[in-house]
Amino acid sequence: MKLILTVAVILLLPTLAIAQPSLLDRSAADAAVDQQRTVALVNQHLANARQLLDQQLLTRADLELRAAERAVYSAANLPQADQQALLARVQRLSAELSATYAQAQQRQTEQTRAAIAERERLQAESQRALRQRQLSSQWARVRDYEQVNEYARAADAADVIVREDPADQQARRTRDRLQFYAEQKDQLEIRTNRLTQTKAALVDVEATAIPRDGLTYPSNWHELSARRSAQLAREARVLNPPQPAMGHLMKRLDMTLDGVTLDNVISYISDASQVPIAFDPRIADDTGLDPQQVPVTINARNLTLRQALDMVLPTEYGYRVQGDQLIVSSREKANPLRVMVYPIRHMIAEVPDFGSSVPKFNITRPMEGGDSPTTGTSGSSIWTSTITTEEKTEPEQKLIDLVTRFVRGTPDARVADWESFGGSATIEYFDGNLIVKQTDMGHRQVIEMLNRLR
Repeated sequence: MKLILTVAVILLLPTLAIAQPSLLDRSAADAAVDQQRTVALVNQHLANARQLLDQQLLTRADLELRAAERAVYSAANLPQADQQALLARVQRLSAELSATYAQAQQRQTEQTRAAIAERERLQAESQRALRQRQLSSQWARVRDYEQVNEYARAADAADVIVREDPADQQARRTRDRLQFYAEQKDQLEIRTNRLTQTKAALVDVEATAIPRDGLTYPSNWHELSARRSAQLAREARVLNPPQPAMGHLMKRLDMTLDGVTLDNVISYISDASQVPIAFDPRIADDTGLDPQQVPVTINARNLTLRQALDMVLPTEYGYRVQGDQLIVSSREKANPLRVMVYPIRHMIAEVPDFGSSVPKFNITRPMEGGDSPTTGTSGSSIWTSTITTEEKTEPEQKLIDLVTRFVRGTPDARVADWESFGGSATIEYFDGNLIVKQTDMGHRQVIEMLNRLR
C-alpha cells in the first residue's frame, strides 16, 4: 500500500508544478481588470461631471464627483500612483465646480437684489402716484370749500397738505391766506349785505322814478356818466380815456390786519373789491422790498379801495390802472410822466384894459369944498385920476396858479410835484392851450378841476 501511494505522488508532482503558475497569472489578470474597471468608472463619473458643469447643473455635477471619489477610494487593487492621479483630476474638477458655484451664487444674489430693488421702485412709484392723487384730491377740496366761502374748512384742508409736505410753500401761503379770509369772513358778509341792500335801494328808486326838482333820475345814469367822461377826455385830447377799473377805486372796505404779509393783503383787497390786482414780476428787484416779506398792520373801516391801497403800500410802491385791473409796481413805473394838451380858450374871458385913463366918479369931494358941482368954480372935481401901479395878472396865469395849487402830490403820491415846487411836472400856456406834463393820476385831477371850472 505504501508503495502504491509513493508511486502516485511521484506521478502527480509534475502535474502540480505545471498548474501552480496558471493560478497566479489568473489572479494578476483579475487585478488588472479591476484596475481598468475602476479607472473607466472614475473617468465616466468625471466626464458626466464635466458635462453637467457645462450645463450649470451644479448639484448633479457634485454628486458625480463624489461618486468618482468613492470609486477611487474603494478600489483595492488600484496602484497608489494611479489613485493619486485620479484623485488629482477629481480635485481639479471639484475646484472648478466650487468656483462656478460661487459665481452662480453671486449672480443669484445680484438678481435677487435687482428684483428687490425693482419691487421697491415699483412700490415707491405706486406710493408717489397715490400721494399725488391724494394731493390733487386735497387741492380740489380746498378749491371747493373756497368757492362756497367756507374759508375755515378750506384752511384746514390746506393745512393737511402742509403737514404732509412742510416744504410746500404754495400750500403754506394758501393756508395763511385762507386763515386770514376766515378771520375776515364776518366783515365780508357785512359788506356783501350792504352792497346787496344798496343795489336793491337803487333799483327801488329808479323803479319809482322819484322826481328831483322836476327831473326824473335816469335809469342809464352809468352810461351817461361814462359818455360825459369820454367827451371830456376827447376835449382834453386824452389818448387813453378813464379805465373801467377806475370806477372800482371808490368801493368801500373794512380792514383789520395784524402782521399780515403784503401779498396776502393785496389778495384780500382784490377779492373784497372784485378788482383784479397783480404785482409786477420785477417789483422786488426794482424796489428792494419783497411783498412776501413786508408785514402790514391796520385797523380801519369804510375805506375806499384807493385809500386802502395808499395806506397798505410802502412809499416805494405805486399802482396803475391797466385795462380792467390794477398793477402794483415801483413808483417810477406806476406813475410815468406824459404830456397832454388841454384847450382852455373858451375858459378865458378877454376883458378890455383901459389902463390908467379910466376916470373915477367921486361926488363927496366937491361937497366937502362947499361949491356947486355944476359951476366948477372950485378946485375940486367929481372926476379923479385912477392911476394904479398894480401889476396885471393874465387869466391864463390865474388858471395855471389854480391848477398848481390844488393838483399836487402832497395828499396823493401818484401825482408828481410841479417844477415850481421842486418836482418834475410842468405846465405852460400856449395859444389857448395848457400844455401839461404830469402822471396819469395828475392828468385825471387836472381834467376834474377843469371840468368844475367850465
